[in-house]
Amino acid sequence: MSLFDSANITISEDYTLDDHYTLSTSDYFFEFTASNVTFDGNGKTITLDNIEEFEGLFYNEDFSYTTIKNLTIEVNYESMLSQDRSKKTVKVGESFMCKQSYGKNASETRIENCNVSNGYINNISCGGMIGQNGKVKMVDCTFEGNLESYLHKKEGINSKELLSTGSGGIAGKLLKNSVIQRCKFIGDLIGTKQGGGILAGYAENCTLEDCIFEGSIIKSETLDHNDNIEKSIITNGINFAINNLTDGTYNNIAVETVAGEGSGLKVDITVYLNDITSVTMSAVDYGYKIGDELKIPAGTLGLGSIELEFTLLAASFSGGSSFSGLYSSGICGSFCKNMTINRCTFKGNLLGDKGSGILGYNSNNSIVGICTFHGTLLVYDNITYNNGAIITDSSGIIGSWGKH
Repeated sequence: MSLFDSANITISEDYTLDDHYTLSTSDYFFEFTASNVTFDGNGKTITLDNIEEFEGLFYNEDFSYTTIKNLTIEVNYESMLSQDRSKKTVKVGESFMCKQSYGKNASETRIENCNVSNGYINNISCGGMIGQNGKVKMVDCTFEGNLESYLHKKEGINSKELLSTGSGGIAGKLLKNSVIQRCKFIGDLIGTKQGGGILAGYAENCTLEDCIFEGSIIKSETLDHNDNIEKSIITNGINFAINNLTDGTYNNIAVETVAGEGSGLKVDITVYLNDITSVTMSAVDYGYKIGDELKIPAGTLGLGSIELEFTLLAASFSGGSSFSGLYSSGICGSFCKNMTINRCTFKGNLLGDKGSGILGYNSNNSIVGICTFHGTLLVYDNITYNNGAIITDSSGIIGSWGKH
């Protein structure tokens, strides 16, 4: 069944969604054309099926006392990105639900009991549910998914950066005069600069109450051509007496992925006296991250050589293609002012650079009350943190350079 019949649906009176729908294009959307009206999703789901650079489902800059409620948006992007990781899921400044500038010139634009599931943002200034430069009141909404910056690498083509800078799990940057209550982000900020689990940066005059970020802020590392891999990562714990390695230099050895999404890694390995003396990358495609489990098949380094399994640690990466998650925050991003944040919680870990749990870097004239950073069990670089971790000059509550 088709939702849009080759035209936008105008909402000039109360509208109730009658069924579940799937969209494969962002050509059409719901457009509010009157005040004092409600869109009721009626507990239904609209699925966005592998749409590149989605531009939002609802448009309303000017009409007041409008409500969107009881709607779930399910995002399918896996097929599109499995074919081409250089594609973007959301257009710059937009979101999966409301277009940028939603409610900007209106009063009392309300969104309640709405959810985005399986969301994934890899573009700048985006939001999971509200695009940039909006003004809304949101209550009881959840975004489940990840924000990620990464370097797309593929043999034979130029590298391309995919950046989620300035994006937020609920709303994009420049949100103003808004109220966010009992909203939740479930997922991770991966290499996202100046991002926020609930709001992105540059927000003004907003109130956030009883919101939760449930995930971690972590670095995004991409193995780069000719990065050095510490040989101890491969050789640690191996009993060389039974390796049966044959001395020599082995070029362009294909490394297989046991656990993870990486592909295309090839290495040059030198073996001397049954020992691996050097490992250097000769080619890499996409997707290798800290914690990936890889292997070199048996028989590769000599006819009798055993299978060698190893895990990529932080030391595996040179950092030349690293996105550190600089200045991101679990609740509200950087460069915000005149904010009131009460009873909000970060449940996870701060592994990005100069991040914070509640209010971001260089934020001013704000009130933060009864907020909590709660670290969770973490295994990172073969180290177990039973009570969570805050590293690299980060803060559990408020970021650096704030005042008043």
